[in-house]
Amino acid sequence: MSKAYIQYNGYRSDAVGITGVVVKLLGTIQIPTPQKRYDTITIPGRDGLLYEEDAYDDIVIPLEMEIQDLEKNEDAIDIVKRWLKDTSDPRLFLSVDERSFYRVHQVEMSEIEIQYRRYGQFTAKFTCDPYRYQAASDVAVNLTDQLMNNAAVSRPIYIITGNGACTLTVNGNAIPLTIDGELTINTEKQLCYKSQGIFANKAMTGEFSDLFLLPGKNTLSLTDGFTGKIITNMRKI
Repeated sequence: MSKAYIQYNGYRSDAVGITGVVVKLLGTIQIPTPQKRYDTITIPGRDGLLYEEDAYDDIVIPLEMEIQDLEKNEDAIDIVKRWLKDTSDPRLFLSVDERSFYRVHQVEMSEIEIQYRRYGQFTAKFTCDPYRYQAASDVAVNLTDQLMNNAAVSRPIYIITGNGACTLTVNGNAIPLTIDGELTINTEKQLCYKSQGIFANKAMTGEFSDLFLLPGKNTLSLTDGFTGKIITNMRKI
């Protein structure tokens, strides 16, 4: 049976950094179930409360870890701290499901307990987005007229190339755009920006939520003369 590991910030736990520091996972990987958040409303004359669905709370994935062979690398602890505190690639992959990842908001490390001057044990708590994202949907692909979503509502990123006025239509929702070379529409962050990273929300008219991908079949179209790519960000709860 293969050993459990994680991948975070581009490194697997069994080979962290350029020196390949080995971090062993202790115990089992426990993934909590996201809890749905509700707004409660009191209505005079009505028994109980009225509950309206709001969203899901973040989840915390605790991992017991052990840095190996401290006597062979005096910088091992610092290397592991930098690895976990870095946010340049905040995707957490677990060996129990290599086809998916979690988006990490922050990592909290406990104190490191040194064992026999050889091992350093600690707990890392990963606070993550409640959704589990499909790794295959994290890359840009050409925009097509139909797209099947077998997961939850997703908030994609669109990359439109061309010059002039055009319309991006998703599931019958027509969104006018003004394109000057290239425009990226990030529906998760509700931001538009040009290729140079310049914010350009005025280049879009409409609601970002109209560009979400719904469960089931989605229809998409783009004005002729323009090309589009999409990062679908498919996700499951």
